[in-house]
Amino acid sequence: MPNRIYVKVSEDHIRNGIQEDSCACPVALALAEMRVTSGKDVSVEETGVEIGDTIYDCSDQLVKFIRDFDENGLDGKEVYPRSFYLIP
Repeated sequence: MPNRIYVKVSEDHIRNGIQEDSCACPVALALAEMRVTSGKDVSVEETGVEIGDTIYDCSDQLVKFIRDFDENGLDGKEVYPRSFYLIP
């Protein structure tokens, strides 16, 4: 069984992230920078984070972060650097 993953999303990840793009959002960029993905496909959704064949649960805080980031341009919500655990 894979271990949990500690993900630290920085200001750069937020600035370079693409809204509503599950492969280029701040969380996906942070995972890629950490080299956790090792060439595997990454998809970040509210229902879970998929890295290769493993799906990690999203905490309520991560779901809120994803929603706020995706809606940032629509209603002015801002997101800030945060850290999350992904648990398989």
